[in-house]
Amino acid sequence: MFPEPFGLQEVTAASLSEIVTISRHIDARNVRSYMNSAPLRDLADPRTPPPTALEPGGQSLQRFVMDVQAAWDDRRSRIAVSGRDIYAITAPIVVEGCLRVLEHPPATGGAYAPGELYAASSFLAALAPHLEITVSPGHCARGP
Repeated sequence: MFPEPFGLQEVTAASLSEIVTISRHIDARNVRSYMNSAPLRDLADPRTPPPTALEPGGQSLQRFVMDVQAAWDDRRSRIAVSGRDIYAITAPIVVEGCLRVLEHPPATGGAYAPGELYAASSFLAALAPHLEITVSPGHCARGP
């Protein structure tokens, strides 16, 4: 069950890039990712039109949500990040990540997961003007 306005949705198991970054810095026994099946069907259908910009800034009315649930021992945590037009939020995410790496470069070279370089809570706070963030009770924030 996704947060509103999405509610109950058919999902498909999807190996997304997030799996690699999560397992890179969190000792997790099991990481599973699912994606709402409707957008996957739309992407596979050549008749699906591109999103239509409905305002001067170019954003469409498409809604997205990234809903993360974690369980360990007898505790559970959930955070949902949602907004409009997933493509419009991509640039602020990339720019914020780049600025953080430039301001506080890692001590050694190599590849890093974003969570290894900066705290997720401050990163999401910086993106708050573009997103809606809902944290479940009992959330445990952890960062470097």
